[in-house]
Amino acid sequence: MKFSFKALSGLMMILLAATTTSPAFAVQNESISGSRIVPAEAIVQMQSSLSDLEFQDRLEEIGFAGKPLSSRGLFLVQLDPFKTTNEQLSRISEADFVEYAEPNFLLSLQVDADDPKVVDGSTWGLYGSASSPSSSAGANAVGAWSSGYTGNSAVYLAVIDSGIDVSHPDLSANIWTNAGEIAGNGIDDDGNGYVDDVNGFDFINSDGSVYDAGEHPHGTHVAGIIGAQGNNAEGVSGVNWNVKLISAKMMNSDGQSNVANAINAIDYITELRTQKGLDIIASNNSWGGTAYSRALEDAIKRGGDAGIIFVAAAGNDATNLDSTAQYPAAYDCTTTYRLFDCVVSVAALNEDGTLASYSNFSSTKVDLAAPGTNVMSTLPGGEYGLLSGTSMAAPFVTGSIALCVGAYRGTSAEIAISKLKSTVVADANLSGKVATGGRLNISSHVSSCASDATAFSGNLSEALTSATYTDRARVDWEDTSAGDYEQEIQVAVGPNGCRGTFSHFAFIGPGLTTYPALELEEAQFYCFRVRAIKDGSVSSWATSNVAITWTSNLPFIYGKVLMADGTPVHKMPVKWLAEGAYAGLNNSEATTVYTNVSGEYVMQVSNGTPGYLFADTTRFANRGQETNPLTPWGFEVGGYLTITQDVNLNLTLPPIEYLNLRITDSETGAAVSGAKVQFVGYSKECKNDGYLLFPGTTIPTCSFWPPLYNHSGPAETQSRE
Repeated sequence: MKFSFKALSGLMMILLAATTTSPAFAVQNESISGSRIVPAEAIVQMQSSLSDLEFQDRLEEIGFAGKPLSSRGLFLVQLDPFKTTNEQLSRISEADFVEYAEPNFLLSLQVDADDPKVVDGSTWGLYGSASSPSSSAGANAVGAWSSGYTGNSAVYLAVIDSGIDVSHPDLSANIWTNAGEIAGNGIDDDGNGYVDDVNGFDFINSDGSVYDAGEHPHGTHVAGIIGAQGNNAEGVSGVNWNVKLISAKMMNSDGQSNVANAINAIDYITELRTQKGLDIIASNNSWGGTAYSRALEDAIKRGGDAGIIFVAAAGNDATNLDSTAQYPAAYDCTTTYRLFDCVVSVAALNEDGTLASYSNFSSTKVDLAAPGTNVMSTLPGGEYGLLSGTSMAAPFVTGSIALCVGAYRGTSAEIAISKLKSTVVADANLSGKVATGGRLNISSHVSSCASDATAFSGNLSEALTSATYTDRARVDWEDTSAGDYEQEIQVAVGPNGCRGTFSHFAFIGPGLTTYPALELEEAQFYCFRVRAIKDGSVSSWATSNVAITWTSNLPFIYGKVLMADGTPVHKMPVKWLAEGAYAGLNNSEATTVYTNVSGEYVMQVSNGTPGYLFADTTRFANRGQETNPLTPWGFEVGGYLTITQDVNLNLTLPPIEYLNLRITDSETGAAVSGAKVQFVGYSKECKNDGYLLFPGTTIPTCSFWPPLYNHSGPAETQSRE
């Protein structure tokens, strides 16, 4: 919500006049570190051990009130308008039930100039150097169209902006319609928490009308660049002739908004991906501000976890973001379990191919450049006009991503981004100004994606679940399927574990191999399963182990698993078996977690009960995940200890010797791709009672399986270490 500062001040003075002879004045036009904020509001993340109701009660005890935002545990808190925001943030942050608190920063559209006159000039940004008409600096969408790639109505894009005029004759056919909603009946027909979200939702006015008379034209212009209907003898054409556009309106008629509205809009789009299964590959975000917000970055990461690319305008202050960051363009979307950055930041080009004078730039935080000056597109009321800014450059990139996925819907977010960057046209004008040193080439981008098309085959495999806190877990698996368009995760909850009843948990994009399961119950049993989907075809389920979320009154063991030289080990199973507990076949009943890409693990164990802490790899070449770096199959090393408080234990593996192998066909001599072998070797450091995995262990163990084998492990064609 954007307050009218004058109205707020006037109201307060009227109220105070009846009660005091010395009226106080509300703090107005406040800023923090140079970034403007919404007065008397804060965004607060509660500690996950509390329920929403408990948090609100605790908040009231220290004199504040709040309402939930879209993410669990995140609240918009009302502050005292007669005290500074910083003063109150410090007080809230000190509370033991708060994880963090930050201002509700203001955001604005990234538009530089506009010409409201309807013009019939050329749409230069769509042309290429060989098209007719031509443009040496255009993004060459025409080249993709001439190859038959004009878009796909099964691909969805979100426009997070000032709303879209869904009745515009060049847009109406490409606007998403929610089949689960009945327009105008005031009922949340599909039960997703949003009333009448027929074409999207308005987070300014909290209703389903994504365009009202007098709204800022920005969102409609952006939508036209991405997906104005093509080949319809009407106005202009977008990069995609066919696509489905979802409007998440979070900017007001003045082109202003705030972080809270942005978070709600982003989470709404993520929920449409995960719960409705809409194939949303990207959102366009032609807005920004100068302040970092952890809450906003977390919302972007939640979308990235589902396979949604976040395309951001670099901003219009002619600023080097390496020295003065602006957001969301400068956010890093990577996590400790998902390694690709889902944020793509875009600078603006002039018609002659030079970087626009207003455009922000960066050799590390801005990825590429695209047409941004004097771009003609749709305007409200069935009109057309020119706008300039990085706001116009970003939707060219968003449109290219949609066209890429439309050409082959099995393209993952990570691959779409990689191909986007690798197919740019190198330009000396952009060297040192954008990370790729180049400008968008839609035709090459789309052709590269289309070349990967393959038939649907195989199943996902090796599903694993690790509890990571009292209310969350992480599911990992191997992407051993091909040609799928999305993946589905289901969950079974309760003591029956994987024998319980499964229900839908999330739809996510293809190519992902990990997903954070949030908003779980404390000390509860969870089993997940995952499968690949291509429209009506599905693979078999890959079912995980059972994991139990943590409880708040038991100690933790945490640390890293390291090779002997200090290299962290990814995907290493770390296990705990309480003394006297049943181990099961191949230690299958032991509490198990898996290390992340930094080698980190964390697990919760019983208090004061002796147990066996160990690393234990799979014993079979065709089962279980391979660690990175590779470690032997059937490798077990550990020791006993008793835990009475949280303890940090790094687990250092004994030195491992490697063989470089070349596997060939005995008849032809040709190299065999993907071969795995089991071999006998020697590891002199691995001896029972002779190697300490961690300091303070008792009864240390180190062995390989099967008995009498000193060493066994995976290898591939040529050499693999």
